[in-house]
Amino acid sequence: MKGRLWIKLTLAFMLVIFLGTLVTALVIQGVAVNQFQGYVSAGDRNLARQLSPLVEEAIRQGGSWEEIQGLFGNSGFLMAPSLREGQELRRGAMMGRMGALGSDRTGGTPLIQRLLITDRQGLVVADSRGESLGRRMNRDFLEQGVPLSVSDSFQGNLYINTMVAPVTNPLGDLFRSRIRLATLLSVLVMIFLSLGAVILLSINITSPLGVMGAVAGRIARGDFSARTGITRYDELGDLGRHIDGMAGSLERAEAMKRRLIADAAHELRTPVTLIQGTLEMILDGVYDSSRERLEGLYGETELLSRLIGDLQALADWEAGNMVLEKREFSLTRLGRAAADSFGARWAQGEVEVLFSGSGEVAAVGDSLRIKQVFLNLYSNALRHLPPGGRLETSFTEKADEVVVAVTNNGPPLPEGTEEKIFERFFRVDSSRNREHGGRGLGLAIAREIILAHGGAITAENLPSGEGVRFVFSLPR
Repeated sequence: MKGRLWIKLTLAFMLVIFLGTLVTALVIQGVAVNQFQGYVSAGDRNLARQLSPLVEEAIRQGGSWEEIQGLFGNSGFLMAPSLREGQELRRGAMMGRMGALGSDRTGGTPLIQRLLITDRQGLVVADSRGESLGRRMNRDFLEQGVPLSVSDSFQGNLYINTMVAPVTNPLGDLFRSRIRLATLLSVLVMIFLSLGAVILLSINITSPLGVMGAVAGRIARGDFSARTGITRYDELGDLGRHIDGMAGSLERAEAMKRRLIADAAHELRTPVTLIQGTLEMILDGVYDSSRERLEGLYGETELLSRLIGDLQALADWEAGNMVLEKREFSLTRLGRAAADSFGARWAQGEVEVLFSGSGEVAAVGDSLRIKQVFLNLYSNALRHLPPGGRLETSFTEKADEVVVAVTNNGPPLPEGTEEKIFERFFRVDSSRNREHGGRGLGLAIAREIILAHGGAITAENLPSGEGVRFVFSLPR
């Protein structure tokens, strides 16, 4: 069962967003907790600095460690026997100062939850919990302590709370729980908002794809009139317009194919019908098989042969099967030689034939094929020139090409047919009279020959409104 593309895209996007959000949340939470712990550690070290003079004074005056324990509000505060000896600690102002440091301002959780003192050699001589009493600490641990300097007989370090080990603090636990809650809420909100955005994005992507898929299916079934109608201006819009352009090209190609079949059938049917009818009349004894009648039949077979030859040549040119024998030749002489082939017909129509240009003009190409272009253009002009008409061929040299213009003063082309006249079987005269419209293949063959040489050919009406100019170019 085929799945919906937008569902797959939505799930893929959501997976990426969820993983990205989760990683981001974990990183933010970790950074926040680490920063908080660093803040707490800095606070404990600062508190130890403030407390160190009081501890030094208490030790110096010979006070008992049990009384120091009472000042900090801790139970089970233990010390080494050597530090238990001495006189009672003087109370009063010292009691107030150390008591203020021993608990928070609200009378809640004590600020000092763990206190530890080591001597200079790292031996633990006092521990509020008794867990490390008599233990020798390493050098890294000693470097973190706040120095105590009581007398020459005792030098050591003071450690409190997180300077000793991580301690449980209700405020810290509350902060961390709120960080986790805020992170979880952020992840849920991000997922919820992303889900809506991803669904809209997925539909926005897949909707035109569905339309294009349906249109492509119709085109595959031969319906070349199908169009996507997409008007958006992005990559999907470009793809939709390309599909519409492809459909239009296929539609035009299909129309041309049908017209070619119809035109070819018409062109072939006419001489075949004439030949068949004449032969039937001869076989039935209606016509005699005189030389004149046989010559007429032969003329029709020649016409049929030329038509088939032109169709084959045009197919070969369009398929790129024709081989060009390129060499340098005189384009001017070739044009004059092609015009001389129609000498008798020029004279019969009293057509004035002119040549203009800057002397000899050379080009590179297949001279026999280019001569065919001249012959087709001159033959086309003969069919449309009125008696006493004029035909002029001009040659112009440019930097990398030569341009040939064949101009006649016959009737202008109907508007919009300047490109169509190079199509197969196209005739300006819709009556399809061969005397005036030809077979409709000469200009199509001429265009294919010029294109095969890397040039271009166009047709245009003269500005005066009387006459047509055919222009083609060839490389130097």
